[in-house]
Amino acid sequence: MFNERLRHALHQGTRYSRGIAVMFIDIDRFKVVNDSLGPQRRGPPASGQRQRLTECLRESDTVGTPSG
Repeated sequence: MFNERLRHALHQGTRYSRGIAVMFIDIDRFKVVNDSLGPQRRGPPASGQRQRLTECLRESDTVGTPSG
């Protein structure tokens, strides 16, 4: 979904001569923390971060990861 939305935003920006913004956030040692939780508990830290970011953005903005 992330890649589709990014591609669409780039197309719209080019088509209408408008800029877009992309922000990448690298959470230090996130993989280590996520892997230590085990397969049943993976996801909550990312979900919590995603929820906090979503609350700060417009409804039309996208929060996601490049891998999924």
